[in-house]
Amino acid sequence: MPRVDAESYERLIPIEGTPVDMLNPPAGCPFAPRCESCMQICLQKDPERFTVKDDHVAACWLLKKEEYENAQDDGQGGIENER
Repeated sequence: MPRVDAESYERLIPIEGTPVDMLNPPAGCPFAPRCESCMQICLQKDPERFTVKDDHVAACWLLKKEEYENAQDDGQGGIENER
């Protein structure tokens, strides 16, 4: 997210593809259809938001991938790595 108080200009990298229709959003993460790292869980569940740093919040299954892979190894379900 650009900041007005930033000392230098940071170029944003666009995500290719068409954004989802927010009036009729799909199940799961709204970025899943355009994400090159999309996993099966991304298509099914919206990720929880969590604090990375005091001024940084994220919501992405990739950031919790190891936790869910461990749950899958324990037979408790988990993230599938392919669409």
